[in-house]
Amino acid sequence: MSVRPYSFSQVQITQSLEKQEKLGKTIRKTAPFETLGSFKPISRDPNRLMDQVRQILIPELLPERTQRMSESLFTFFRGTAELMEYDLAHQTNSPIHAITCGDAHVGNFGLFASPERHLLFDLNDFDEAGINPFEWDVKRLAVSVILAAGEHPDFDSSLLPALLKDLGRSYRESMNAMFERTTLNRFYPLNEVETLLNAIPDELQHNKKLKKFMKRPANAILNKLSASSLQPRQTGLACSMRTRREPVTLRIMSQKILKNTFLTTVILCSRMSI
Repeated sequence: MSVRPYSFSQVQITQSLEKQEKLGKTIRKTAPFETLGSFKPISRDPNRLMDQVRQILIPELLPERTQRMSESLFTFFRGTAELMEYDLAHQTNSPIHAITCGDAHVGNFGLFASPERHLLFDLNDFDEAGINPFEWDVKRLAVSVILAAGEHPDFDSSLLPALLKDLGRSYRESMNAMFERTTLNRFYPLNEVETLLNAIPDELQHNKKLKKFMKRPANAILNKLSASSLQPRQTGLACSMRTRREPVTLRIMSQKILKNTFLTTVILCSRMSI
């Protein structure tokens, strides 16, 4: 979130996995999930916090940044990670810290072309990465889902409560699955799109043709689901693809994609935010 120095010594682990599990259960008594899931409004000066971030940005780009942030609640949220960081820092937090993305909202997950020409899906923004309580990324992802879904009339809002529970469940199950793998295998997550889709229960596949569609060549999928940033602007979630020469910003078309696959996208995000 905000830029600050950190040391990896904060997350060095010397205990065995069994001892860590016992320690985690003990800590849970002092910081139960019910407490971590609560929010206490606090008093703060948002302009001062945002000014601290503006001071490290390119001045010539600030007007464009401000214009984009003013488009909606979601765009303001995605451009002000420092505000949520401040809010979270003044809540009851887990003493279990981890290396976090710092800005794990749903718009910061996207498609990538791997050197092997495979289509990958993962986090694509680490400007605010740091060492924080593990739940901060999960909370930012959950709030972004609420705001993004609320801005699209094609999304059935009655599905939102169940979707947020699925997000938390998917994150928890993915964490458990990671610890069943070796340290080396955990370093290389299976983030190919087809592999991720196959890991999602069929009842969550709200577009029956999605798996078949994702078997197409990567360039065909990107052309279908996105528009180049050089084209007229479309309302939707931003993602990016890094080519061999330069990064290319893309925008997922909201009217078609969010209607059919928003729930699937959120579950994918929750699996990759670990």
